[in-house]
Amino acid sequence: MKIASPLLLTSLLAVSVAAQQPNAVVSGAPTMGYVFDRAAHSLRPIWGLPGAATLGPSLDLGFSVKDASIANEQGYALASDGSAVRLIRWAGGISVADIPVVGNALALYMSPRGTAAGVLTDSPSGTWLGIVTGLSEGSPRVAGIPLNSQPAAAAVSDDGAYILTAQQDGTAVVIGQDGTRTLLSAPAPISKVAFRPGSTDALAASPDHRVWWIQQTLSSAVFTVLATGVDPVGLGFLPDGTHAVIATARPSVVRTLDVATGAGSSVLCSCDPVQLERMAIPGVFRLTEATGEPQYLFNAATGETFFVPAARANERRVR
Repeated sequence: MKIASPLLLTSLLAVSVAAQQPNAVVSGAPTMGYVFDRAAHSLRPIWGLPGAATLGPSLDLGFSVKDASIANEQGYALASDGSAVRLIRWAGGISVADIPVVGNALALYMSPRGTAAGVLTDSPSGTWLGIVTGLSEGSPRVAGIPLNSQPAAAAVSDDGAYILTAQQDGTAVVIGQDGTRTLLSAPAPISKVAFRPGSTDALAASPDHRVWWIQQTLSSAVFTVLATGVDPVGLGFLPDGTHAVIATARPSVVRTLDVATGAGSSVLCSCDPVQLERMAIPGVFRLTEATGEPQYLFNAATGETFFVPAARANERRVR
C-alpha cells in the first residue's frame, strides 16, 4: 500500500480537472467520486487521486439521506429518506429531483455503468419494484412491477431491461421490465448477484463459498464455477467486463479473476471489507463504509489497496 506525502497531496489537489474524469469536479480539484456517509445522512466527495486523497465535507441536500446508490462514473446518485426517492446530480452544481415511486423505499440498486437503477418499495398493495431508465439523458422513466416478496439481493442490467434477483429461498429469478419472470436452474442456492457491464451475463455467490459465472442468463443459463472457498461481501467487474472483482472479509482479500480462464490475482487489505463500490476512476472500488474510520479502496490498475483518512467529527457541512 502506497501513502503519498502531504506535499504530493497538495500538488494533486491542484491538478486541473481537464486531466480527470469529466463529472468528477469539486471546487476545481480532481475527485474520485462521492460516497454515502451514513452517520451524517448525506453524501460527501473524496478529493484527490489514489494514494493521495481526502474526504470532503458532507453536502447539504435539504433532506436526510437514509440510503443511497451512487453512479460515480455518471455523476449522480439515487437517494432515499426512507420514503421518497430523489436523483442527486453534481456535475455543474448540486441538483435534486424527485423520482416517482409507489410506496416507501426499501432498497436501491444501480446498474454496473450507472445507466439504469432499481427501487424496491413497500407499497400499500405489497412489494413493488421500479426500474428506472433515462438517468444519463436527464429524463428518468420508471416502469413498475409488483413482486410477491422482497428479494435477498438484486442487480439491474445497464439497459434497464432486466433485474436479476436472489430470492429469500435461494432461487435466482430474472425479471423483465415487462413483468416476465425466468427461473434460473442454479446448481446451488444463490445469495448475491451482479450483472456484467453492458450485458446480461452475471456473477452469483452461493452460501457454500462458491462464486459462479453465469452466461446465457435469458435462455438456458450456464453456471460455471469461477472461485471456491470465498464468502463475498461484494461482487463486480472491471469496466471492460473481462475480469470479475470479488471482495471478501474473512480473509480480507480482493480477487481479480479473468472470467474466461479463471486466472487472476489477489491482494490483502488491512481492513474489513463490507462492499465493492465503483468510484469515478475506472477500476477503483471502495471497500469500507464508515467515514469515521479510514476509507479503504482498491485500485485494479496497480493491484493495490490504499486508504483515505477518516472524516473529522466536527467537519462543516456545505452546499
